[in-house]
Amino acid sequence: GDQNASDDHRGTERCGDIQERQQIKHQKEHLADAMDRNSHALHIRDPLNHKNRAKLEHRTYSNKRVSREMIERIVKAGILAPTACNFQPIKILVVQSDKALEKLSSAANFYNAPLVFAVLSKKDEAWHRPFDGMVTDQIDASIVTDHMMLEATELGLGSVWICYFNPEIIKDALEIENGYEVINLLAVGFVSDNSKIQIKKRKDISKVVDYI
Repeated sequence: GDQNASDDHRGTERCGDIQERQQIKHQKEHLADAMDRNSHALHIRDPLNHKNRAKLEHRTYSNKRVSREMIERIVKAGILAPTACNFQPIKILVVQSDKALEKLSSAANFYNAPLVFAVLSKKDEAWHRPFDGMVTDQIDASIVTDHMMLEATELGLGSVWICYFNPEIIKDALEIENGYEVINLLAVGFVSDNSKIQIKKRKDISKVVDYI
C-alpha cells in the first residue's frame, strides 16, 4: 500500500512537471508571436544615436495628416512599453479631429501639429513602493511616451514632448473621466520643409555618471 502511494505521488509530481513545462513552452511561443507581430515597435534603429535623438524634437509641421496605420503603430509601441509590475495604469488619447485640436489649443501649444497623443495615468492603478509610498504612475506614463516618440521617429515623423499645459483645462476640453491625470502630450506630424534641427548640448558623461 505504501509503495503504491509512493508511486502515485511520484506520478503526480511528474504530471505537474509536464504541465509546468507545457505552460512555459506556451508562454514562450506566445511571447515570440507577440514580438514577431510587433517587431516594428521593438526594433528601433539606433535610437540613442545623438543625430537620431536630435530628430525627435520638432516644432514646425506640415498640414499633411498622419495615416491611421502610422497612428496604430505609434500606439502599439506605447502599449508595449514596460510599466512597474506590468500594472499598465495608463490611457492614450489620440487627438486628431479639428474640433478636438481646437479645444486642446486652449490649454497647450502643440505647434499646429495635426496629431497629439495625450498620455494619461491613474494613480490608484499604479504600483506603490511599500517603503516610502512612491507611486510610479508618472514614470510609467513617461516610459510609454518615450516609446511612442521613438516609434514616430522610426516612421519618419517629427514630434515634440510637451509638459507645459493646464491639465484642468485639458481634462474638461477632452472630457477625461475621473481618476485619470494628464501626464504628457506628444505632438506628432510630418516635419515642414523649413523646420530646423537643434542639437542640444548635453552634460559631460563624467558629470552625471559615477562608478562605485
